[in-house]
This record gives sequence, structure tokens and C-alpha cells, in this order.
Amino acid sequence: MQIYKIETVSLFKHVYFIEAKELSHALDELLTTQVEETDQIHLDETIFSTKAISLKEFKESIVGAANEHMGMNNIHIIDYERD
Repeated sequence: MQIYKIETVSLFKHVYFIEAKELSHALDELLTTQVEETDQIHLDETIFSTKAISLKEFKESIVGAANEHMGMNNIHIIDYERD
């Protein structure tokens, strides 16, 4: 079976509540500090790149990735026998 590398971009809506003297201060605070979000809603995911890759390319691709420690478990295998 072939390994496919699929890259996507996700779009989220975040909601924050910030008390400030002016809107510009609230916006600056949001952009320059770590403000706790009140809500997050996933809006969309768009595929922007697909490529058939070899096992060697897969192993090279995951070096430094957040889930590098999972190794081969990073590959989702379709179970064609499932009901």
C-alpha cells in the first residue's frame, strides 16, 4: 500500500473577553500576551497539498514533528474490512 502525505489548514473561531479602557488596548493585549480564550469553534479544514511518499520520505518528514515519538503510529491505515 502507498503512504500519502496530506497537508491541510484549519480555520478556527476564537472568542475572548477583555476588559480595557479602549478597543485598541484590548487588541494589543490579545496580540502581545497570552489571553485565555473563552470558546473555540472549528469552522473548516482545507486540503492544500497531497503527495504519494516513500517510507523513507515519511521517516524524514516526521523528524522534529510534535508526534515524532509515535513513529509508524503516525500513519493512519484504512481498514477496508470494517463494517
